[in-house]
Order: sequence, then structure tokens, then C-alpha cells
Amino acid sequence: MAYDMHKGKDVALKIMTADPGGEREFLRQNEIISCVPDTSRLFIYQDTFLLPGAARNPHRVLVFPLKGPNLRDYTRETSTIVRRSAAKQLLQALKALHDGGMVHRDLNSANVMFGLSSFETGADLTTKYQILGRPQKIELPRDQETWKDGELVAPMTPKDSFVVQDTITLGDFGLAIRSGTEINPTFASDMWSYMCIFAELYLKWPLFGPGFFGGGFRFVAELFVRVLGPLPLSWKGSYDGDGEPDESWYDQSKIPEPKMSLESRVTQSRDTVEPAEQQLVLSILRRGFSYLPEERLSAGELLEDASFKALMDRYGV
Repeated sequence: MAYDMHKGKDVALKIMTADPGGEREFLRQNEIISCVPDTSRLFIYQDTFLLPGAARNPHRVLVFPLKGPNLRDYTRETSTIVRRSAAKQLLQALKALHDGGMVHRDLNSANVMFGLSSFETGADLTTKYQILGRPQKIELPRDQETWKDGELVAPMTPKDSFVVQDTITLGDFGLAIRSGTEINPTFASDMWSYMCIFAELYLKWPLFGPGFFGGGFRFVAELFVRVLGPLPLSWKGSYDGDGEPDESWYDQSKIPEPKMSLESRVTQSRDTVEPAEQQLVLSILRRGFSYLPEERLSAGELLEDASFKALMDRYGV
């Protein structure tokens, strides 16, 4: 967080690495600005400048509006209606991005933020810290030894009354690409990621568990089979992850494990959910988690889907 002395307001700064890769998000954001007509639900920079680096290249700095906590860290603090509204707003943001021909490629609950109220004019730093909490250091996780220990700044912990829960914003476009490039992720890839967030907002816990990627690609494939059923037979022979594929993954006679299936998991929300609503969610999850990309609903199609609209109508969103 920083204070813009020219405009008299608090802002958020994102300081990039001092190398050509540090320009990536700046370029992607400019592309989004030029091709996405409605960026109202996208976290777009408001200004930019350069800072001298230790070597020849400068650091690109992007100036953003100040936003609140992300869905991953704050979802459990919100009501059911707020989470249903967040699911719909995120889908609308994704539709706007896709309508502009852009694929996000890194959609997850940490990249979606709630709003934040503005501080009163003249509020000093002490007052701001009382509302947002003081910056705290946390250890930088790493898989291997590095030349120097690193630290991260822990997520803010603002007072609930200061968080604007009725608006969300989608950000972090550093990996975004224009649809139709030779890179594999597509709109359907984003929709799979969206369904993971949708399920997390419904259940109040990650559908595939917090340690989803901890065991490598083989672990992920096995988990999908246990939850969703066998992989498509047409995928047999195309596995390119760690270890050897299991022939049983492609056995079309297999069914999901009863206690891990979507049918079971929709009953395990930490909210009290009526059976009729569980069936609406199950209908959405079944189609959203189709293995074959061409069978998944697009963002626009899901917004008009009867089950999705009925679910949102129950909460007036």
C-alpha cells in the first residue's frame, strides 16, 4: 500500500522484477484495455512508472486502486448470499474477458478480491493500521535451497466493517494470452478453474482438497478419477506427467468413490443447504467439470443456464 500525494488517495503498488519478464503484466494489461470493452470487474492499473534497478534495467511499477482481501483468505468470513453473489460477479468478469478474446490462464481464488472502503480524509497511518492491521512478515516457501532466505508480506486482515463484500474484482493478468495462440490453455481451461472456485464458494472448502497439487500430476489424475470418474478413453496414451499412468484411470466401468463423488460432496457444504439447492449445484458441477473441453459450458452459457439462474434467484442475485 502507498499514498499517492498528487491525487491524495491510497493506492496499491505492484513492483515488477528488473528484467524483460517484468514487463509482461504491463503488456497484457494494455492488451486487455484495448480489446475488452467492459473492464468494470477487472483489476486494471491506473498509472505506471519506472524505478531504477540495481543493474541496467528498471523496475516497472503498476499503480492499482486499493482492494480488500481475496476470496481464498476471506471466503469463510462471508455469508451465503455474499458468496453466491461473488460466484456470479466472477463469472460476469470472466465473460467480459473472454468476449474480448483473452484467456486468463491463472484463475484461482487468490486472484479475486473484495472491495475496500475508503479512509476518511486526513486519516493518519496509525488509523489505517488499526483498520487494516500492520504488515507482517511470513516465510517465503521454496522447494529448494536459494542463495538467500526470502520473506513475503502476509495478507492484510482488515476489520470486517471496512470490507466491501458486495463487489469483487478479478486480477493478476501476467499469464493472460489472446485466444487462438498456439499455447494450450483456452476459454475452457478458465472455465474448469472457475468451477473450482464456484465449488469452493459453495462448500467453504476446496473441492479437491487444500493439498491438491502437493503430490504431483499422478496424484492429481488419481484424485480426479476418485471424484469425477474415469478419464476419457481418447486420452489413453497421452499422459505426460510424473510416474507411469494407471490403466484403471481409463476403465469406463469405474464409478467415482461414493464418499468422494460430486453427489456426496454437494451435501458436505459448511452451510445448511436444502436438497433442492444441492441438486442445482450438482447440475452445475457435473457440466462444469466435464473432462472434454468442448463439452464445458462457456461463461456466457453458464450465466444463462437454467440451474445457475435458479440458484442465483434463490438469493436474489
